Amino acid sequence: MSGVVFGEDAYPASRLKAAALLHSVADNRPLVDGNKRRRGRRPRCSSAPWSGGWPPGAIPPTRPPERRERGVMLARDRRCGNPVRSRGGPATVSGPPRPGEPDPAPLPVVLDVSGEDTRGRSAVRANVHPIEIESFAILRARLDTTDLPPLSRAVVERVVHTTADPSWAGELVCAEDALGAGRAALLAGAPLIADVRMVAAGVTARPVTVALDLPGAPDLAAAPAHRTRSAAGIRAAAAAHPDGAVWVIGNAPTALAELVGLLDAGSVRSPLVIGLPVGFVGSVAAKAALRACGAGAVSNRSERGGAAVAAAAVNALLYAGENP
Repeated sequence: MSGVVFGEDAYPASRLKAAALLHSVADNRPLVDGNKRRRGRRPRCSSAPWSGGWPPGAIPPTRPPERRERGVMLARDRRCGNPVRSRGGPATVSGPPRPGEPDPAPLPVVLDVSGEDTRGRSAVRANVHPIEIESFAILRARLDTTDLPPLSRAVVERVVHTTADPSWAGELVCAEDALGAGRAALLAGAPLIADVRMVAAGVTARPVTVALDLPGAPDLAAAPAHRTRSAAGIRAAAAAHPDGAVWVIGNAPTALAELVGLLDAGSVRSPLVIGLPVGFVGSVAAKAALRACGAGAVSNRSERGGAAVAAAAVNALLYAGENP
């Protein structure tokens, strides 16, 4: 066995040649340098019949039959056998059509339980990626959240899924009634206000207002009150949306502290505040103040937090009921 790569022998020693040969035989390939020249070799992601033969005792992979699981139809991706979720009809199969097949029909309009067209504001997804399905399966094998109320469970699982850190389950503080009010407000079209763009970037299902980008925020930051830019953005957003907005803070503790002050003063009324800023300075105190002010809230007890975690909490509410 020999091979030349960039003018040099790819397997200069006999032991390397032997190892490469055994590896290629075990992996059913003639070479391990990326060339696949053997005729009749079964493609890795194909369910077509193979002209070769499987080793004695081996079970050839087959496409599992479609099955219904928890009210959601599971199909198999025709390219690599990955499960693909679909709703409201026969199972869909992703991937390009086979030769001779017509192009697949466009996905149907997604409707919520009331029958309304939810495009542009709802977060019901027509398909959930197979990686996400597998991730939730691993999560639930390691963490039992079945004793939590539905929306609290959705938030905890989405945050753990986002961070790959099950320890979040013992740290989040969720109020189920407030989560329900926040979800209802979001689905009814209430404004969703984030402190920074990083949080807004993580929420892909609906528009988000970024407080820091609102007109007037730079002027408030330059005022003699010595507010941070994040706190000034919150004050500007409160002036524009004093009543009914859902707030999500995932960056600066000063932004959450400013919002709590406005809530205490009655200048802002909100069905839900997601307060998950990160930082060693002021973060724990701001979250404790949020829980103490009586507003409906999601928070945690430590310095941890951040844009990804805050966005995950929002997505959990928007995707509630359809987690894998």
